[in-house]
Amino acid sequence: LSRDGIFAGIDGKYDKNDVTPRVLLSFKPTGDSLLYGSFSKGYQAGEFQPFPSDPAAAAAATRPQRVKAYEVGAKSEWLDSRLRANLSLFRNEYTDLSVGIAGNGNLVEQTSADVRVEGAELELTAKPTEELTIGAFLSKMDSKYTRAPGGANNPQVGDEAKNTPPFTGRLALDYVTPVANGLDLSLGG
Repeated sequence: LSRDGIFAGIDGKYDKNDVTPRVLLSFKPTGDSLLYGSFSKGYQAGEFQPFPSDPAAAAAATRPQRVKAYEVGAKSEWLDSRLRANLSLFRNEYTDLSVGIAGNGNLVEQTSADVRVEGAELELTAKPTEELTIGAFLSKMDSKYTRAPGGANNPQVGDEAKNTPPFTGRLALDYVTPVANGLDLSLGG
């Protein structure tokens, strides 16, 4: 990485490798249902400061962000596959998540924080007729900083993490009917 402006001539290098395993166990108690559990690890390479405060910060990379993800769930179909119900419970543990630090009203540097996100998701899909599909999705999440940079304008331990709304949902209707010569009319929303 080469910098322009007041940090011209400062070069930084970042070189990191990691193993990101995934283990998945599943069981089909019937032909129309599946139970599963999974564990995975992941990471995103560190990055250079977008707004370095001094030449040393311009050449230093943040630590890689890491996640441990746990999930258990069930998938099932009913009524000759006209009704589908999926449920999952999850927990993600992020370490060294990149967080911007505010100073004098501006983002002055990036640092790291740890975040725990856990919740549940429910997805229902019904097909009352060949043409009509109705879908519903609901998610409940709880997220907290478990280690945070602190400071007056920055996240604190126990605060809700950004971009993790407590509830999300969606309702969808799709209607598809043939009109002529292999063409379908599709209405949805």
